[in-house]
Amino acid sequence: MAQGYDVSSLSDFVKDSADKKSYLYKMLAQGNSAKLFPKQTGVKSSERIHLISNSPVWQAQACSFTASANTTFTDRTLTVGKPGIYMKWCEKDLESKYTQLCMQAGSKLETLTFAEQIVGDIMQQTSRDLEMAIWKGNTLSTDQQLLHFDGLQKLIAAASIGATATPATWSVANARTIMQTFVTALTDDMLAQPSGKIFMGLAEARDYRLKLGIDNLYHNDGKEQTLYAENTNIEIVPTLGLSGTKAIYFMPTDYTFIGTDLEGEDENYELFYAKEAREIRFIAEWKCGIQFAFPSLIAKMLNT
Repeated sequence: MAQGYDVSSLSDFVKDSADKKSYLYKMLAQGNSAKLFPKQTGVKSSERIHLISNSPVWQAQACSFTASANTTFTDRTLTVGKPGIYMKWCEKDLESKYTQLCMQAGSKLETLTFAEQIVGDIMQQTSRDLEMAIWKGNTLSTDQQLLHFDGLQKLIAAASIGATATPATWSVANARTIMQTFVTALTDDMLAQPSGKIFMGLAEARDYRLKLGIDNLYHNDGKEQTLYAENTNIEIVPTLGLSGTKAIYFMPTDYTFIGTDLEGEDENYELFYAKEAREIRFIAEWKCGIQFAFPSLIAKMLNT
């Protein structure tokens, strides 16, 4: 008869980190555009952006004069969508799993066990989705994250903009040439905009930086946080919202507005215990839309 421990019926032990509450959620690429554009608050549904344009004519001075030129009033409509996030949990579902190690003691479970991790992940995902919607939003889309308001790509496609550069097939090898073509297409009025920036996808910005290094421009070694179009002071903003499109846009951020009812509204939420349903609920609701004031100051290049 064998002596000692008989452990043949037990599974091999794997140390679980649940007792340390070290649950992780992955870091995602988040919004760059939303941080740059000014907010127009108090928008419940739609609001006009009022514009004034003059064309004054210089004349020779005289005792009397004949008036020349007009003051023109125009406007553009900023329409917001009204997305919401609604979730619910029953904490008792965790009692039979290893997650019980992190739960509060007792049978009255009225707080979300992994609140910090769950809410942190929701907020991060919302920031990511908002960046996508700012550029790719389309009220005709079947994508639940994109159908609440029209984004910049759709709005720009419908507008008479200032410049459209001849597109090309994007690659690392011709990234510099494409950028030079695009910058050359910018008008004087565009170049005069202090807040003018170039927007492109994350992969395209990486390719451009790589090409600068390949061509021995070692001052662009990736350590600098800001990337500029070569030999200009125009900042390049890599955005997740344009990833996968290979499109490049120029626009002054001072004249592009994010509409919302209350600034920071997308960061506000309710997390509460619904006693009658004996469940914990999460609710976040906000309003968001985007519009630009001057199409003539926008340029695009729709590469393939």
